[in-house]
Amino acid sequence: MIELTGALKERLDQAMRLSSAGVTEEQVLHFREVYKKAQIPLLSTAEAFYVKYGGVFKKGYIALADPRYNKEICFSFAADYTNPKLSDPERAAFSWLDDAMMDIDDVREFAKQEVCPVGEIGYYYPAEVFVGENGLLYCVYSYQDEIEVFSEPSEILESYLKYHEVVGYEEKC
Repeated sequence: MIELTGALKERLDQAMRLSSAGVTEEQVLHFREVYKKAQIPLLSTAEAFYVKYGGVFKKGYIALADPRYNKEICFSFAADYTNPKLSDPERAAFSWLDDAMMDIDDVREFAKQEVCPVGEIGYYYPAEVFVGENGLLYCVYSYQDEIEVFSEPSEILESYLKYHEVVGYEEKC
């Protein structure tokens, strides 16, 4: 385990840097294709978000003081749901996107701009995340009516983990 230091957000930023596997051009093409097949316009800010964060937590995870919760943190993209290990990978991605599209009008109205659903980030009942044209992240939660706004994923994770001690970063076996 790699020990993390600093305030919670600094530790989360460190963990995200350590865990980033990056994305390949093939993965970016796949990301675009998922949205094209789902007939959802892909904003340039959504693609840029995927390029920057698409590989985060693919090779490791945040280690918490209470190890029972270590692998409960979710950071996944719509394109991740097309994992060939699933029985019907395209259906999983399109099902998630269909669910997200049910909230898009509310998020657009709140953000006062076009938005694009990209994935889920969080811990138990993760946030459904939309990226706006301005690059901000708009989070919809199943347990509240309010839409929350963040500038980066570590802020979303910080809101979930403020009552947990983040101690380090652990590589997946």
